[in-house]
Amino acid sequence: MKQSLSRKITSIIVLTVLIAVGLVSFFSSYNIHNRFKEYIIEKQNQTINQIIAQVSLQYDIDTHSWNQDKVHEVGMIALSSGYIIKVYDNDSVSVWDAEAWDMSACVQLINDVTHRMLSSFPSQEGAFASTDYLLEYQNENVGKLTISHYGPFFYQEDDLVFINQLQLILLIIAMVSILSSVLVGLHFAKTYTKPLLITIDATKNIASGHYESKIEDTSNILEVSELIDSVNHLSKSLSQQDQIKRQISADVAHELRTPLSTLQIMVEAMLDGIISSDQKRIKSIHDEIIRLTNIVKDLEQLNQVEIFAKELDYQTFDIKELILECVSSLEIMQNEKHIVTHVNSDSILIEADKARLNQVMYNLIVNAYKYSDEHSQLTINVQSNDAYITLSIMDTGIGIPEDSIPYLFERFYRVDSSRSRESGGSGIGLTIVKQFVEAHHGNIEVESEVGVGSTFTIVLPKRKQVK
Repeated sequence: MKQSLSRKITSIIVLTVLIAVGLVSFFSSYNIHNRFKEYIIEKQNQTINQIIAQVSLQYDIDTHSWNQDKVHEVGMIALSSGYIIKVYDNDSVSVWDAEAWDMSACVQLINDVTHRMLSSFPSQEGAFASTDYLLEYQNENVGKLTISHYGPFFYQEDDLVFINQLQLILLIIAMVSILSSVLVGLHFAKTYTKPLLITIDATKNIASGHYESKIEDTSNILEVSELIDSVNHLSKSLSQQDQIKRQISADVAHELRTPLSTLQIMVEAMLDGIISSDQKRIKSIHDEIIRLTNIVKDLEQLNQVEIFAKELDYQTFDIKELILECVSSLEIMQNEKHIVTHVNSDSILIEADKARLNQVMYNLIVNAYKYSDEHSQLTINVQSNDAYITLSIMDTGIGIPEDSIPYLFERFYRVDSSRSRESGGSGIGLTIVKQFVEAHHGNIEVESEVGVGSTFTIVLPKRKQVK
């Protein structure tokens, strides 16, 4: 089942905190219990040593007797601390016995401590055990002390209260951490997913044809910011493409409508007898048919450009000779406008598809001649290095408006439709140029100024590029 990104981010954060808190709590609890146990055992050893020392001090070396009252006082203090003691003299005669003094108190102590330890630590084995210790006074054996207590260690009530409070604090910290992680997870999930949700809405609008949709929100997350920029760029590109597509459709429809309308009017007039079908009018009809045929040919050629671009016939030839051939083939067009053409190039060998590059140069030079005034100039410069050649075709023609340059290589795009129709252009020549240049792994750029002229710059690799 699919989940929202917000829920997944929250779940991941909470799960991470749960694992972290669980591990920290486990190791903290384990370490605290071990350290506290060591502390209790050390404390019990100190208490036992204190009991031994205090009992030993109750022996009178001069009279060789015990201070019964003091021994009783030490024994009762020990009993209240969880220790049952018995004191014997050197003859093993009982000096003081906690069980003989108050059996019920001793039994109650045993029951309380045993119940306390078993209920708190059911998995830990333990029981009351007795240990004998020699009593010495001034380096002289004065008797024996038997101490019984719950082993291997036991907790006093205060000790259990402390350990339970510590566990409660750890539990509260864990719960607060988990709650905080949920809140933090929700906050970050909302923060991170908000721009994504906006982006999703924008892409849906774009998919439904609303190409003008733009994401105004920004994000400080690099990937999300790049995604927003990409979607905005996509929206802008699609909007431009849609505009171009509409323009193309309008242009193609207009190109077809004009000759068809002319043909229809002339044929209907002939059928109605309004005009005669003489040779002049038949020729006019023939010219319109030729115009329609050329438009269809342009459309067919455009569909085949991508196929041609993928099937290049590489050969080695001199780029200078190719340019001179193109210029020579257009000599009549030059002479009609008295255009002077300069070719500045050394003999440079290039490995490419000669026919496709010939078409590239032909289209660029023809455009330059078409949109140049009489007595203007065309300059073709060629430079090269070890890897690339750079061709610049510079004219002194009418120039191209700045806002038209980004669309110059689009299919059927024409800067001036009326002037293009007069010159016979259909708006695919530069599209073909760009396709063939990029098929050779090159690139083409345009610089132009209205009334000054245009410069088309092509950069091509000198050798065949392996993908």
